[in-house]
Amino acid sequence: MTMVPKADLDAAWQCIEDLKRERDEAREAMREAMELLAWHADDEADPENLTPEDMTAHINGCVRAILRRALEQMEARNGPA
Repeated sequence: MTMVPKADLDAAWQCIEDLKRERDEAREAMREAMELLAWHADDEADPENLTPEDMTAHINGCVRAILRRALEQMEARNGPA
């Protein structure tokens, strides 16, 4: 059996912790963006509708849907924050 030097194990562990922190920061940024977009969003926006009555609300709704799906996928893989 080959022994891995403790310094290498510590470095690998630090990389894992850094990735977890970055994931959590990304998740929080996505949540903040969703809240900011919510001030004027059509959460029922249809991405296929190219001529909505309120384009800003339409775009914000579409972006919120993308962020919501990404957060759901992150939580499915990593569990809730």
